[in-house]
Amino acid sequence: MQTAINTDNFVLTVMETLMNSMDMWAEQERLNQVKAALYMNLMDKTILADDYNSRQLPTEYVDDTPRVVEMWLRCMQLEKRTAGTIENYRGELRNFFEWCRKHYADITTNDVRAYLSWRQIVKHNSDTTINNKYHALQSFYRWIMSEDLIEDGGSLARKPKKNPMDKINKVKTEKKMRTVLTDEQAEIIRCDCQTVRDRAVVEVLIATGMRVSELVGLDLNDIDIRAGKCIIYGKGRKERPAFFTPRALVHLEEYLTERRQITDCDPALFLNFRRKGGIYTRLSDDSIRHMLNAIVESDKRLTGLNLHPHMFRAYLATYMSRHGASIKDIQRILGHSNINTTSECYIIDDDESMKQVHELFAA
Repeated sequence: MQTAINTDNFVLTVMETLMNSMDMWAEQERLNQVKAALYMNLMDKTILADDYNSRQLPTEYVDDTPRVVEMWLRCMQLEKRTAGTIENYRGELRNFFEWCRKHYADITTNDVRAYLSWRQIVKHNSDTTINNKYHALQSFYRWIMSEDLIEDGGSLARKPKKNPMDKINKVKTEKKMRTVLTDEQAEIIRCDCQTVRDRAVVEVLIATGMRVSELVGLDLNDIDIRAGKCIIYGKGRKERPAFFTPRALVHLEEYLTERRQITDCDPALFLNFRRKGGIYTRLSDDSIRHMLNAIVESDKRLTGLNLHPHMFRAYLATYMSRHGASIKDIQRILGHSNINTTSECYIIDDDESMKQVHELFAA
């Protein structure tokens, strides 16, 4: 059985195929010429396609990619990967296979290279984003190559002849001079908070240096005001205490006065102001980013500042370092497994600090 295909859809499919198989991403004028030629030659033609749904496909052509992906994600759950990591992996693989339109066992090294190039050149993904996609594909195919076929007691109907990720390398990211919040900027951000809740969020981030995912995951019962601390459930399912400064306690207690009056809500510490399903729900990390962006836009003194929640983490680490804390102490506060992560990624020397060191030892 055959059915007619819309010419626009056919041309779009052909163009996508050309972009996937040829190095033409940067030649937009050439692509437009090809598109025009296709329309010119197809305008008086009827395009027919076979109805593949009416055919019985051989076993080797049945695409069980979605099933295999979900099986791999369940293995990730058994390894105690976080829900956020698993969801990110699921999204990355869905995007990859929707783009390739091939069975996982038929993916080649060139398919991966073409996809990553397309994401980089056409979609303008950053080097860090490209490396995140690389890690997802690398992890998936490492598992695929180690898993057995069904006839050998495994769960795979087919496997690639060789790992398509073997010859793919990470992108070398450019190392730029990083900036850290100044004490003046931190004070401006505090003063520009519009609500009691927003001020409490900022103060907790500054005082504890916790990740935004850890902040939104806090429940009301995780807070111990008398002891001036809370319990954080961090990366790798690690649990650690975080301590509040006196300033943070003042604004947190002010927020808790309002929070404890709300009963029709999630057990979350920080709530969204909008109801969902008739109740107040947990504040999301996107809501916090939106709040911080609004603060920057509202104050000219913060113009040009790319403010995001992780900056408070680096600010705390750098602040503690300036005031004499050891790297080991800062590592414990931030909850890092590797002390190199603390020293390389979070303790940032500003120009003034480097100038003082230069004047002291080199001048």
